[in-house]
Amino acid sequence: MMQKTHKKKIFILVVLLLCFPFFLFAQEDDSGSLFSYHLFKPKPKDKMREMHTDRPDVTETPFTVDAGHIQFEFDFLNLYRHPISRQRGETDLLVLNGIAKIGVTDFADLEVVFSANQWHFPDKRKIQNDSVFNRSGFGDIGFRAKFNLLGNSHEQFGIALMPSILLPLNNEASEQVYIPGITAIWAYHFADQWEIGGQLDYYRLFDLSKRPLFNEFWATFEIGYDMSEKFSFFTEYVAILSENNAYLHTYNAGVVYAISSNFRIDLAFNLGLNHKSPSTIFTGFSFRI
Repeated sequence: MMQKTHKKKIFILVVLLLCFPFFLFAQEDDSGSLFSYHLFKPKPKDKMREMHTDRPDVTETPFTVDAGHIQFEFDFLNLYRHPISRQRGETDLLVLNGIAKIGVTDFADLEVVFSANQWHFPDKRKIQNDSVFNRSGFGDIGFRAKFNLLGNSHEQFGIALMPSILLPLNNEASEQVYIPGITAIWAYHFADQWEIGGQLDYYRLFDLSKRPLFNEFWATFEIGYDMSEKFSFFTEYVAILSENNAYLHTYNAGVVYAISSNFRIDLAFNLGLNHKSPSTIFTGFSFRI
């Protein structure tokens, strides 16, 4: 067992060492080096790239936050419907769930995923009265690191890898699981106004005692269109395959309005395509400083 663990660590180290030269030489920023700007030497505002966000679609962007800058992405309101059966379901209202990002270099950023407040409306046939369970306060918290492998310098075709981990806070709003994972992301912008993209995710779920539960796989494909300099639209398909015998898939769509180059608002929905899949409608905003 120890030998297998040792070999696994060596394999991971070799992969990282092989990938690192690619980070160094596959792309350069406008000053000729990926390390010209960093957390303690922010990129000048007149040289910042276009603002890219991970919301409101499920598909993440492969482009990172500019070095030394901070970006926030929030759900203002999110109404989430969980199916119990074909006729029954439960509803959650989420407020101010978000992501905080900071650009570390011109090819990497660090991200914190958090939830602020959640109100749970159970199916009335499961309870004796009309109680509403208020799951207020912080929910689980996640940490991610996004590494752009290609595209930050020109923003036409981008590829990124993003390891992540979700940590349970062991309160009533918690999912009560540890979820480490890895995401591969790509996007291609063409004909000035169109963009296609997608991602593949792998997650391994563990209970609070660190015992493995099951694996989960995600796949997404998205088409985006810039209707004007201010308005953009996206449509998306998401499939989730889980070893706990769950197969979920949704059709998603939404619009984004750019109030400025550093501030955007959005409105979107996710429509469950089978009786097990959740449906969501939500609005939010993103900004950077």
